Amino acid sequence: MTCLKTYVDNQFPQQPCRFHDLLVRLPEVQSAAALLLESKMFYVPFLLNSAIQR
Repeated sequence: MTCLKTYVDNQFPQQPCRFHDLLVRLPEVQSAAALLLESKMFYVPFLLNSAIQR
């Protein structure tokens, strides 16, 4: 969390509430990650990412 705060403070100095907003969204991100891990769609983001890089 310290690294994230440092990054946000350095990259988005004009948005002082951004770190808090990210922390508020953390449960949603964890829920989405859990759903991806449980489903067979887990590898889709990796496949899409590798297709884009080519």
